[in-house]
Amino acid sequence: MIDSLVSIVMPTYNAANFITESVESVIQQTYKNWELLIVDDGSTDDTKRVIQRFSNDSRIQYFHQQNRGQGKARNLGLSYATGNYIAFLDADDIWMPNKLETQLQELQEKKADLVFSEGYIFTDKLTNSNGFMGTGKGFFSGDKGLRDFLEINKIFPSSVLAKAEIISKVNGFTEEPSIQNAEDYHLWIQLLINGNILFGSDEVLAGYRIHTRSASYADKLSVARSIEMIEDLKRSYKSHKKTLNSFHKIWFRRYHYSTNNWSKCDYKQLIKKNCSYVFTPASNIFFQTIYALFGFNTTRRLLNKMINNYKL
Repeated sequence: MIDSLVSIVMPTYNAANFITESVESVIQQTYKNWELLIVDDGSTDDTKRVIQRFSNDSRIQYFHQQNRGQGKARNLGLSYATGNYIAFLDADDIWMPNKLETQLQELQEKKADLVFSEGYIFTDKLTNSNGFMGTGKGFFSGDKGLRDFLEINKIFPSSVLAKAEIISKVNGFTEEPSIQNAEDYHLWIQLLINGNILFGSDEVLAGYRIHTRSASYADKLSVARSIEMIEDLKRSYKSHKKTLNSFHKIWFRRYHYSTNNWSKCDYKQLIKKNCSYVFTPASNIFFQTIYALFGFNTTRRLLNKMINNYKL
């Protein structure tokens, strides 16, 4: 493992202001046997020009695609990867210099299939003044590990190192448009369903940058995407439908109570979508009528009561 090639997949979209720092954090790794696959997801800024300054390093490759989402960008990078191990680094995040070296040792010592670390949250400068990501710690596997992850996503992509074969076996990331920006969460759940062992360390090995263009920054639809993710997994893994159904209720309640400022159009869509998942199509007419006659608060209370009492 000491000499194994690590393929690093870096999706980017309009990250010209940050990507230099991200690439330099790879170059500064104490472990040197890596390849960096940068996939430009149709950027309209100076990303390509910025990346050209690294053209003299043969380990760094640049690919461009039309804007098709992070899942497609990550998968394009994976298609060119030649390493036995895969790491991910978003173009606005950074790594600590010992990240790869430490995690390669962890994979071997912990006998895990994927390892991930804690991370700093930062803005302009990497400090711990903005706190930590609060990632999961210890081993995650089997039904308990699956339930722990369905409760909340415990990994951010830039903290991961995994065996390439386990990602290949589940065909990489979903490219379903309704799940984009939760495509990583979808992958972690698939890996657990397929019997892999994940290990989370409390060592800080990466930094997660917060800014207004972050893919998940202030994303009020992130909970909605988690619901879509569960529905997609239910179709693919029918043997786990009971477990996935129980967490549909949890995520729906989170979505329903994520704001009190639903627009009329958005709330009607919420009713329609969740009636299609949980009840019969005719129930949509019932709840739409309740909403028209009695308004938001009454409809929300009744819909949540029905969800809680309904055996999915």
